[in-house]
Amino acid sequence: MQKNLQELILASLINDDQNVVSKKSSNVKRQPNYFGYVNSKYESLLANQIGAKDGDMELKRRTIEESISRVSGISHKEYLTTLRDTMCKYVYYLPFLMECRDLDVEPFAAAQSIIILNRQAKVSKKGLTHVFGNRLDLLKEAIFTETELAEAKYGTVENSVTDAQKTQLSTLIRNAMSILPASSEA
Repeated sequence: MQKNLQELILASLINDDQNVVSKKSSNVKRQPNYFGYVNSKYESLLANQIGAKDGDMELKRRTIEESISRVSGISHKEYLTTLRDTMCKYVYYLPFLMECRDLDVEPFAAAQSIIILNRQAKVSKKGLTHVFGNRLDLLKEAIFTETELAEAKYGTVENSVTDAQKTQLSTLIRNAMSILPASSEA
């Protein structure tokens, strides 16, 4: 039963990675995955940075901003909104949360990094340790704050973001972490 549930969650994450549009007829065109294009550009631009350190958040932020500007089909706000929505779905994956807890990795930062690096399906299938090995430090810091993500999703000229919206992801993560079974290492 649990294996079937994990396979369903994995299939859901893979479909989210690919931004699949449902096919109601054969004439329906797929929407380009601009979010994925930005993430692919980010990875290649970051790899080409000379002297870059893994923990250089300012460099990572400039690189993702540059990647967004190079993809004409998505705005900064749309990118952050999609990132936040994808993170919301990803943090529901309990094996990911348990592994974050066991490795002492903050799930918000880890989920954001995994999504930006296009590693959701691999991490869901093989786990953080297998995918990142001794480079878990890549998952330690978030590029965007929760407030920035909430402002992109909910903020408008007419409405400001509420405190509840600014902390929605961390509240979700905290509540999910509180119901996880005891660590297998204990």
